[in-house]
Amino acid sequence: MGIGTIRRGTILFFIKIGGNIAGFVLVENMGSETSSLHSIAEFFVTKKYRRHGVGKVAAMKAFDLFGGRWEVMQIEKNARARAFWRNVIGEYTNGRFEERFYDGKYYQRFFARV
Repeated sequence: MGIGTIRRGTILFFIKIGGNIAGFVLVENMGSETSSLHSIAEFFVTKKYRRHGVGKVAAMKAFDLFGGRWEVMQIEKNARARAFWRNVIGEYTNGRFEERFYDGKYYQRFFARV
């Protein structure tokens, strides 16, 4: 994955396959100086690379880069995104994550390996 910065507290990772850009992951640090909380602010995989495990690998690499607390959010209407994130986070954490629904959005919270 290539790396860039969008704004303070965020890091952009380009997902590359064979030199081609296959998507991106935007990670946001929402924590404080004493406590980290990372979030997937944006996540996109081009249609050509979907359903081949590219997104799962990219998400897990992002989790591994930033150990500690994570939160991933999906809007209620996006059932496909919710299924994707439940699957990826469930596999990454061996099912040890918390999910809640609030104000039309689903949130998964978990701890990444350090």
